[in-house]
Amino acid sequence: MKQRKITLFILIAIFSFMMLYGCAQTAGSEHQVTILTGGFATVHVSKSTAKQGEIITLSYEKNSSIRFKSWWVTEQHTGREVIVTNNQFVMPDDDVYVYCDVEFLGLNW
Repeated sequence: MKQRKITLFILIAIFSFMMLYGCAQTAGSEHQVTILTGGFATVHVSKSTAKQGEIITLSYEKNSSIRFKSWWVTEQHTGREVIVTNNQFVMPDDDVYVYCDVEFLGLNW
């Protein structure tokens, strides 16, 4: 009986650790790419889900009332910035948010 309680305690401890630190994801699992633009720009990504290490390409539709400034990609759970070079980034082992920073040029009514 004592052996079962110890085993159960260890299993609960391992499960709790996995849930707290995100270790429950299996290796090689796909991660979500979420676009956040505020509705001011139309952004496209080459993949909406990707595995760690895959290359994601970013693009946007030109608009006469805004000017593209830069990309900003962050890991969802850690908030760490992901480096974007030539409109591409390498997918980290986490879901990411993609932001398109734009400048407003004026209203075209």
